[in-house]
Amino acid sequence: MNFRDKLKAKIDEAQEARAASTAMKSAAKQAAAAAAREAAVVAAARRAQMRAVIAKSCPLPLLEGEPSLPGGLELFADEFVVTQGRDWGLSSDRMVLTTQRIIKTEGRCRR
Repeated sequence: MNFRDKLKAKIDEAQEARAASTAMKSAAKQAAAAAAREAAVVAAARRAQMRAVIAKSCPLPLLEGEPSLPGGLELFADEFVVTQGRDWGLSSDRMVLTTQRIIKTEGRCRR
């Protein structure tokens, strides 16, 4: 076996190893994506159950959907938006009433 044959064999081995590594990374990404999808489905089901329980005990009706909160805030797992309002006096203050807190912005706040 001469030098050229040895070099070709090593190159082939490296290419096979790279292909195997790429396949393993792809499989790991697919598994992670599947686990994330499953976790999202479970979280959505829990949130729907929690919404049903809270809707029975809350004296005000809950808003449908997931409205955006000012300043990029996110709702807690057991928190739902009851209503949103704006004060158009001297500024455009925005208030969001949730089942657990009142969120008030002053001035202009991008969504």
